[in-house]
Amino acid sequence: VSVGGLFIETKTPLPTESVLSVRFNLDEGGPVVMAKGFVTYQVKGFGMGMRFVEISPEDRDRIAQFVSRNVALAEPRKASRQAG
Repeated sequence: VSVGGLFIETKTPLPTESVLSVRFNLDEGGPVVMAKGFVTYQVKGFGMGMRFVEISPEDRDRIAQFVSRNVALAEPRKASRQAG
């Protein structure tokens, strides 16, 4: 997930340009994010990328905070690998 879109794992991705609505949780027990968008690419047998075209500013902010927290958590692991 990113502020601009989402990758959805599925064995049967939709054709590019397909419009879809999604609902998902960022955190267990947290509020549901709702967005509308369209398929921008597909990886046959694995999934599809979706770009958001309608999403509330609050949900976009929540995604930005979620991504920022998770990148911050991953950085120390990356730094420790480079040191070794």
